[in-house]
Amino acid sequence: MTKKVAKQEDALTSQLEPMSREWYWHPQLPVKYAPYWLWPPRPMIFLKWAWTNYLQVSDRSIFLAFAFVVAFWLQPVTSEQASLEFGWIGFVLLRNYIALIAVAGGLHYWFYGFDGQGNRLKYDPRPMTNRKNALYKFSTQLRDNMFYSLGSGLTLWVICDVYFMHAYANGALPMITWNSNPVWFALWMLLIPFWNSLHFYCIHRLLHSKLLYKPFHALHHRNDNVGPWSGISMHPVEHILYYSSILI
Repeated sequence: MTKKVAKQEDALTSQLEPMSREWYWHPQLPVKYAPYWLWPPRPMIFLKWAWTNYLQVSDRSIFLAFAFVVAFWLQPVTSEQASLEFGWIGFVLLRNYIALIAVAGGLHYWFYGFDGQGNRLKYDPRPMTNRKNALYKFSTQLRDNMFYSLGSGLTLWVICDVYFMHAYANGALPMITWNSNPVWFALWMLLIPFWNSLHFYCIHRLLHSKLLYKPFHALHHRNDNVGPWSGISMHPVEHILYYSSILI
């Protein structure tokens, strides 16, 4: 009987394996380290990873391109930002709100409104509904996620944005540009992923400690069925801890 059950389980596993891209999707297991953490270092593997993720169309290359558009075209650092005035600060607020609503809102509509991808690569087979749930501050997960993302996450990021632009414009913080130091400018593009990865790991481990999990991080984990608005839907203290990565 035991052998029969084992065979049935093996058959079921073999049937489910092709469906891993449909239901309860997960990446290839075991999850591997990012190539920049391999030891001994494997530069060719890292360069291939950098080429795929930053020099071809990917989420990272899109974010990098958007950062360049903002920094060099949409709102570069100028002498105007040396004084705190409503005009340019309001523009920072507006562009960040538009960007977040366009990305998170657009993806939410694509995945859940238009159902543009169906169940492909979906982590949780349950639909994200708007049923009322006392677990959430504003009755539904979507409203709750939007409140913390737009109200806390984006507002605190705008404060960081304004501080750095103001400090750069006043010369209070050093700024590396392509013209001033092209070598370090290019190297930081490769070094930042190391720092972000290490910072995220340390902060995430800290947030799962008994001291911080229940009062702060548990709020983020209410999103067991994640959506595009869930990424930065978290307690303001958690936002501050994660955003501290830019202090480098």
